[in-house]
Amino acid sequence: GNYLRRQPLPALPALYLLTPTVESVNRFLDDFREKKPPLYARAHLFFTSRISDALLAKIKNSAAAMRAIGSFKELNLEFALAEANVFTLNKPDALTTLFCDDANASVSALKLQEQHRIANSLATLFVALGDMPLIRFPSTAPRAAAVASVLQDKLDGLSRDAVGFPSRILTDAERPLLLLLDRSFDALSPLLHEYTYQAMVHDLLQVHDDRYKYSYTSNNNQKLSKEVLLNETDPLFVKYRHMHIADLGQRLHVDYKQFIAENKETADLNKGDQDMRAMRTGLQGVQRFQEQTGRYSMHISIAEELVKRYNGAGLEQISILEQSMAVGEEINGKPYRTAMADLRALLAKDDLLLSPEDRMRLVMIYMITQENIKQEDRRLLLEEAGIAPEDQVAILALFNLGVTLQQGVGARRKESKPAEKPQDTYDVSRYVPPLRRLMEEAATGALSVGEFPFVRAPTTLGMDQASSEVNSATGLNKLATWASSGSRAKTGTESGGGGGSGGSGDGGG
Repeated sequence: GNYLRRQPLPALPALYLLTPTVESVNRFLDDFREKKPPLYARAHLFFTSRISDALLAKIKNSAAAMRAIGSFKELNLEFALAEANVFTLNKPDALTTLFCDDANASVSALKLQEQHRIANSLATLFVALGDMPLIRFPSTAPRAAAVASVLQDKLDGLSRDAVGFPSRILTDAERPLLLLLDRSFDALSPLLHEYTYQAMVHDLLQVHDDRYKYSYTSNNNQKLSKEVLLNETDPLFVKYRHMHIADLGQRLHVDYKQFIAENKETADLNKGDQDMRAMRTGLQGVQRFQEQTGRYSMHISIAEELVKRYNGAGLEQISILEQSMAVGEEINGKPYRTAMADLRALLAKDDLLLSPEDRMRLVMIYMITQENIKQEDRRLLLEEAGIAPEDQVAILALFNLGVTLQQGVGARRKESKPAEKPQDTYDVSRYVPPLRRLMEEAATGALSVGEFPFVRAPTTLGMDQASSEVNSATGLNKLATWASSGSRAKTGTESGGGGGSGGSGDGGG
């Protein structure tokens, strides 16, 4: 394609950051074909994970490429840090691939490839951390089990190949825990409206790659707009991102007043009645003061916009219904038995302009949480909700996540132990995701080995599981420290001039 056409710079070296796939290798080789002027003077190759023997041989078979290669490294970096304690593999199509029907052999092959891609990316994470994890998965989740097994094989291979992994030898009680789940574990939580600051920002505002453009009024009453980053570069966003919107507005104003009080000399500069010493102290903090007041102003503006959209979209009515269906209780704690009638009444409201997405969310929540759903009731509900045929297919695909369209997951939910509900909750935020219970049990060593078996059990299951599983958080904290410090972990192999240690790898991009 045209996007591959680049200006030749034959006098300059080039750095290639590549995924170890056939496509990436072919594009690199095309830059250094025989009987064609090379695009660059030298090529320094950095692969995001281990390259397979077959692809390595393909590069070695190109004499022109071998002459051009100045260095070759396998970095083990097929993951991205979204936050200090959150990573992502950037695989948006994995859910569709892993949960589609096994129609034929080619579909099964695609699933196997996806399992290997995910496992390969997770392996690079633990190579970066330097620790061999204990891997656990739900006994009722074959897809998670398959990925867990492939991951263990890849990590075992890395530990045998003398690439410096693991970088330290830990006892079973010291090793980090990887709890590998798939979406069938909890199909409900992503559909519910969440009212913490960060969740509302991404649900209700136009945010792309953490960038948000907002409007404000300047001191001279001009309407201006500004693009800002809502991520960990903003300390106030980090401070408030997990706070409930009902608490956020007051907290912002209280903290802003405290900030003004702590920077009184700078805040009072415009009054002109300060002595020289106070003015000098105030002037020293002007830049920081302006930056911080700008941040407070921005977050107050965003919080006000979120509340405006919450009220304008009638989200209180929607969320109370969502929560009642999700927890199986009314606000007063009584059993909830009128989901169908309440949902139909909400869909029929003329004064409530439900978006197509909210209609789908409500219907899907109903399908997941309710039992004994008659086929005619389901058809009628889809019709009254105005769900387009192509969107109905997506709703019916909940079956692939373990949601039986007559029974929901209600029966399965009753069998499992619910997470303990916080004492102080809002009517629109009563549901507690089951992952919370899992994390609490993992941290205290109470996670059932029967429900969540190990891929490879610790040498002694009688070990203090609490000390083992509380380390599940340690790994990410270590990774966050590594990322923020800018230090480079020993995460790969390297050789000069185009050589390199091969190995079985499935790539992944």
